[in-house]
Amino acid sequence: MNGATLKIVREALCLSAPWFAELCEVDESTLLAWESGNMQVPEVAAIQIGLLESMAADMAAQVVDWIGENIAESGLPECPVRLVVYADAEAMARFQPEMPKLPVSFHAGIVARVRWAMQPLGVEIEAHTLNVASYDAWLQATQQEDSQALRAQYVMLDDCEYPN
Repeated sequence: MNGATLKIVREALCLSAPWFAELCEVDESTLLAWESGNMQVPEVAAIQIGLLESMAADMAAQVVDWIGENIAESGLPECPVRLVVYADAEAMARFQPEMPKLPVSFHAGIVARVRWAMQPLGVEIEAHTLNVASYDAWLQATQQEDSQALRAQYVMLDDCEYPN
């Protein structure tokens, strides 16, 4: 992998240079030297970015498939499909434990990929930041336990009923 490719993939994954440099256990200046072509990109960095790229693609594909299954069952939605995003790393770590230590921006980038994938089908995707306190109150009021499906259901509720 060359430096320009590393840079565009890192940026497309919504990963900051400081975050990726820390992941690779190098100074940010070293990462920038790789990306500018002043130093060869080591295999370990290419592997790291490849793993993250695969993770993002797989996660986006799962959501696209889920939306596609719903469309096959119920037809095109009349209103935007709402997807959960997180305000901070603490909320994301709680609700997306498979994404440990990844920045919130990485998850937001996955939601953007889903949005782009659904646009040609005429399906509008809206991102909605999960209001954790309100969601927890809703779970308690409805006597339910958290799940990814319930988070999706929650953000589909009318904003006036349970604001998020």
